[in-house]
Amino acid sequence: MAMKNVFLNNEYLPTLNEFVKLSSQQALSEEIPSVLHAFDEARKSYDPHVSFKWTHPIIYFAGKKVGWNNFHDQQKTLVMHKFRNYYLEYAEQAMNGKIFKLPQIETKSKEKHFIDRETFLKLKEKLNL
Repeated sequence: MAMKNVFLNNEYLPTLNEFVKLSSQQALSEEIPSVLHAFDEARKSYDPHVSFKWTHPIIYFAGKKVGWNNFHDQQKTLVMHKFRNYYLEYAEQAMNGKIFKLPQIETKSKEKHFIDRETFLKLKEKLNL
C-alpha cells in the first residue's frame, strides 16, 4: 500500500533513497502507522513498556526485538535500520491477519492489613487522638 502511494503521489520515479524515505513516512494501513511514527513512538516510550499506550502492538514487539536500551545507547540510524526491518516484518504479518496482543502486566496483589475496632480505639486513646 505504501509503495503504491509513493508511486502514485510523485510526478517522477523516486530514487531508491527517496523511495525508502518516502515509504517510511507513510502509514502502512489505517491501523498501522508509518515506520517513522512507530520509531518515534518506540523511542518515547517508557518503562514498563508493556503498559505504554501503543498506537499498534507491533511497535512494542519491534522495539522489544531491537532492545529498549539500544534506542538511546546506539547510533540513531543503526537502530532505525534494525527497527524498520522488524517493524515491516511484523506489519506484513499483521496485514495478513496475524493478531498481536501485548503481554499481560503482572501485578502483585497488595495485602490489606485491617485492624479490629477494639484495637483501633485503644490505640487512638493511647495516642490522645
